[in-house]
Amino acid sequence: MTEATDPAKPWWLNTPYPPLYIPFKLLSEHLAARLIDSRLSPNAITVTWTLLLIAASVALAFEQAGIAFLAVLLSVLLDCLDGDLARGRNQASLSGTFLEQLAHWIGNMALMAGAGASLLLADPRPQNVLLVSALAVVQAVYIAVIRQVRSARRTAASMRERLSGDFWKLLLELESRLAAGPGGKFSEAAGLARAEEALLSLATLSGLTQENMNRVAGWRFLDMGRRVERGVTTCRMMRQLAMDDATVDDLDLLLDLVDSQITYRSRYVVGIAMTPVRDLVMLDPFNPRSVAFQVAALTGHIDGLPTLLNDGMPEEPKRILARVNGVIDAEDAGALDMAKIQALEQMLMSLSNAISDRYFQQGANAAPTKKLGGLG
Repeated sequence: MTEATDPAKPWWLNTPYPPLYIPFKLLSEHLAARLIDSRLSPNAITVTWTLLLIAASVALAFEQAGIAFLAVLLSVLLDCLDGDLARGRNQASLSGTFLEQLAHWIGNMALMAGAGASLLLADPRPQNVLLVSALAVVQAVYIAVIRQVRSARRTAASMRERLSGDFWKLLLELESRLAAGPGGKFSEAAGLARAEEALLSLATLSGLTQENMNRVAGWRFLDMGRRVERGVTTCRMMRQLAMDDATVDDLDLLLDLVDSQITYRSRYVVGIAMTPVRDLVMLDPFNPRSVAFQVAALTGHIDGLPTLLNDGMPEEPKRILARVNGVIDAEDAGALDMAKIQALEQMLMSLSNAISDRYFQQGANAAPTKKLGGLG
């Protein structure tokens, strides 16, 4: 372990690893030095410890805690070994990093599934089913969020000279706030506090992007991705919280999630009602959080991008946006049901795919843009 040390601290605090992780790391470095000239592949080690975690999950499901414990210990050692061996051979690669990330996701979800299966096999009451489902969702969401942040940091590292000091500092702080503590866990209250701090960091990063990023072609695609994601997420929240049998609490939560509480209460004095909420969240062109507002912004971006052929025929992104705009312009909030909202969500996802296919072509199907005007 070559990280900088502080002589005032004991050696076990002079590493970036949790205390329980250190013995595995020390043993791993010793094994990697002995295996440096072997034919053993780091990727094969990664696959092996992933299979061990899956085996541990099966053992947990059948209440074989001892076997599961041993399998997890061995997988932790192998998890250290694959990276140490790759670095010792100077074979670190993006494909290896991706494989390890995938392995961590599979392993974590497998252990969660095994623990949940053990609980349900022992006591399959509905509340236990709900508990296991909730834990699985929380685990999946946390893994997705922290990996997205780390991916953003890796991308930022490749273009470090183009980022301001403030932006880089905020990105590193965001990752540290979402990462688990020394023991690998934190309490529910601490988790909520970290989530609030992370939201503040994300809002600050968004503000820096809006204020400081040059409005060239790259910014258009960044903003289009943000608009599509916000529109799709809003549609999904609508389908969960604005059903025909939704309660006032459901609608109130929806307004909180789309950050439209103040707008709603300044516009409607009669309290929360279904039709006004649907109108504000889905169809209002003046609400920056509504789906209609995102679609209008997407339309402006697509109109500013070049076309492949000047034959007067609209390309696929424009055709999809025309259909989306037609639905939003003609729709009445009182008749807006879940099927129509899901259709809008699917059209936005199709729009994302169409933009990717049109402007990010790769391989044999790549075709150059003949008209380059409008990229400014």
